[in-house]
Amino acid sequence: MQEKSKKQKKDKKKKAGLAGALMVSLIWLTGVNVWADEGLDKVKDDMDAALTNVNARVDDVDTRFKAWLVKTSGYAQMAWVSDPALAGKEPFHLKRFRVAFGGKLNDYTIFKIQPDFSGLASAGNVALREAWIDFIADKDLATFRVGQYHQPFGFENQYSSSRKKVFDTPFYMGATGPLAAAEYDYGVFWWGNLPGSLKDYLRWRVGVFNGTGNTTVDTNRTKDVAGQVVTNALGKEIEIGASVYMRSAGTSELSAMHVGAHVKAEMTAPFPWFFTSEYVGGRDSTGVTDQLDAILTWEGKPFVGMGVLSEVAPVIRYEFWDANVSLDSGNFTNWTVGFNFYPDKSVRFLVDYVIKNNPTNSATNRLNTMIQVNY
Repeated sequence: MQEKSKKQKKDKKKKAGLAGALMVSLIWLTGVNVWADEGLDKVKDDMDAALTNVNARVDDVDTRFKAWLVKTSGYAQMAWVSDPALAGKEPFHLKRFRVAFGGKLNDYTIFKIQPDFSGLASAGNVALREAWIDFIADKDLATFRVGQYHQPFGFENQYSSSRKKVFDTPFYMGATGPLAAAEYDYGVFWWGNLPGSLKDYLRWRVGVFNGTGNTTVDTNRTKDVAGQVVTNALGKEIEIGASVYMRSAGTSELSAMHVGAHVKAEMTAPFPWFFTSEYVGGRDSTGVTDQLDAILTWEGKPFVGMGVLSEVAPVIRYEFWDANVSLDSGNFTNWTVGFNFYPDKSVRFLVDYVIKNNPTNSATNRLNTMIQVNY
């Protein structure tokens, strides 16, 4: 019995020892798990922070890449003209094929280059239409443009040929007009507008340029100056503008001044319609002969809600051109009637018929057709 009691006591001690060891082991394992959990959380936090930093750097690179990304756009115009003056030669021809490349160099500098490849279709050359850099000194008051650009004079002269409502350009933009083929020119240009809510009340454009156009070397030392002010004080739908152009004509450097005024209206009632009235007057490219041009253009979409006809836009233009104000016989009157069809934003079909009235010769009427694709 005594030996049995001793054995029981000994077993109890062993069990107590095992229980203690087990308890110590559990406590140690619990500590290890806690330490492991804390270590894993720290590793996870470090990885999250590193990943956030990598994403921020990727976003920064992506932003810089997009800022430098060159954007492309343009349009092509294929035309066919029926005109007795062409003596039976009425081929299809590429009127314009322009591709524009533009981008943002930084927050204060942007650029644009626009060549016209249509000349290659008739064994000609590529013509550079726009090539300029804008320096933005103040987003409202002062942006300075250097390079080749539209002269800041008149309405049609600056209106994109992709948006012109009829096939022909006004007389004053022709080779015998006051602007004498100088739609684009080389120089320095300042434009801006009143800040904030006053923006629509006054915008201005002022340029100093060669005055000989983008295809002719300057013929004198005197630079031409043009300026325009525009307001939408009567509402965003109505634009009123006035222009002045001081030129030095030819090698003789005769001083010549041109003035221009225009009104543009784009309304939505009772249906979408567009109207412009423009007047231009001044000396011709020689600085000797006084000329004037008056143009009225209207386009509307009266068939809204009538299916495919909704995008058919009848157009009419009246133009009075006096090539020599001092002579009674130097004027022309042109009526243009036709329509534009806009099946979507990328395609336009144009058909118009020009009725000419020229007292000095037997002017011939002309039918113009064109397909335009924007890209």
